[in-house]
Amino acid sequence: MDRFKEACVVRKAVWKFTFSVTDEIVIDMQAGAEIVHVGVQHDVPCVWALVDPAAPAVRRTFALFGTGHPVPGGLVHRGSFQTPPFVWHLFEAES
Repeated sequence: MDRFKEACVVRKAVWKFTFSVTDEIVIDMQAGAEIVHVGVQHDVPCVWALVDPAAPAVRRTFALFGTGHPVPGGLVHRGSFQTPPFVWHLFEAES
C-alpha cells in the first residue's frame, strides 16, 4: 500500500455536493472533477465527485429529468437517484 501512495503525485479526494430537485442545477466544483456517484443522503440529493482540492472551482450545469420524460441530445448521463415515488436522472452537457 505504501508503494501505491508514493506513486500518487496528485492527491485527490471524494467530495460531496448537494443540490435541490429542479429542472436546471448549477454546481461549483473543482475543474476536472470526476463524478463517481449520484444519490440521496438524509433525503438530500447529492453528487459525489473525485476532485483535486487544489484545482480552481468551475461552474457545471446539469439537467434533471424524470423517468419517461424526453431527454434532448447532447447530454451525458451522470447518474440516477430515487426520491419516492420518483426516479430522477441527472444529465450534463457534453464538453
